[in-house]
Amino acid sequence: PGNNNLSNYLSRLDFKQMVDRATHLDGHILDHVYVQQARSVDIKHHHVYYSDHDGILVSLKKDVDM
Repeated sequence: PGNNNLSNYLSRLDFKQMVDRATHLDGHILDHVYVQQARSVDIKHHHVYYSDHDGILVSLKKDVDM
C-alpha cells in the first residue's frame, strides 16, 4: 500500500489497490483501481498505440448474495 493519506484511508475501509504492475511507459503505476477486498475483480492491461499509459479493463463480478 502507498504511504499517503488517501491510500491509508481506503485501506482502513477495506479497499485494496488492484493494479499491481506498471501502467506507464516509464515503469510507474499511475493508474489506480480500488475495490473492496470482498469483491471479485479482474484487471487486464491493454497496450494502446495512442498513449503512454496502458488501458485498464476492470471486470467486477456480482456478489451472489446481493
